Amino acid sequence: MRPILALATISSLFVAQNAFAQATSYDQMFNASMQNFNNLNSQIEFAQQGVINRSMANPQVQAMYRQHQAQGGRMSPQEFAYWHAATRGFSTEGMRQFRQNEANNQAGEMNAWRGWQAAQQNRAAAQTNYMNSYQANNTEFGNILNGNSTYRNPYTGQPQVLPHTQQNNSYYRDTAGNVYYRDGTGNYHMSKGNGYWSQMNSR
Repeated sequence: MRPILALATISSLFVAQNAFAQATSYDQMFNASMQNFNNLNSQIEFAQQGVINRSMANPQVQAMYRQHQAQGGRMSPQEFAYWHAATRGFSTEGMRQFRQNEANNQAGEMNAWRGWQAAQQNRAAAQTNYMNSYQANNTEFGNILNGNSTYRNPYTGQPQVLPHTQQNNSYYRDTAGNVYYRDGTGNYHMSKGNGYWSQMNSR
């Protein structure tokens, strides 16, 4: 099974900036970076294993895996459960979002390296920029693994996390009382009241 190394790499770089800011030598900076990398990588692997275990225990996933085997598929149960969660049940939209996250993470790694060099001259400003960008990508990937995706509120422009496991042609009400409708193609619409609805765009 392929671990989410890109996520760990990106996250560790901006977490390590706190240690870099206080370091007084190259050795201290390197050691602090590696320690943060190892700690965060362990946390991500632990969380990922929890998602896989929950997916493997899902009867629907189990049935899909049996079908996968019957069709000649060779993935292990763990691998199948991981990809099922990461791609929202192998849906077209889920695969697209997964590929987008992979591309974001690869670009983020390059940006992180360039940013690390620039941060030697302007650490405080660079830290804020890295954290905002990378944390958003990592948070969205975590949302996907837990059955949610981020959409844009059509009235305020603010991000809104909604379940992508919601059945099509059904209504959903969040804890704040907002009402949403997911149409037959999987697109969410948000109610403004008085019969007015506006389609929501994904992140």
